[in-house]
Amino acid sequence: GSAAQRDFKTELQEPCARHGRTSPHYVLTSVGPDHAKVYTADVRVDGRTVGTGEGGSKKAAEQAAAAAACSALG
Repeated sequence: GSAAQRDFKTELQEPCARHGRTSPHYVLTSVGPDHAKVYTADVRVDGRTVGTGEGGSKKAAEQAAAAAACSALG
């Protein structure tokens, strides 16, 4: 069976709340033509970048950034 799709954005909110940090804030940029954009998301907590990710959609980039932040914050 396939693993359920994890929602890293939701998972990231839990340690932030537990440690009294601000909610994660996502800053998106994109490059490339409309038909082949690559999105980059930086996720910031307490004003500092804790994860960066990229993907073919805004949602994918945010999930990748949140996954990186989850790893970084533990």
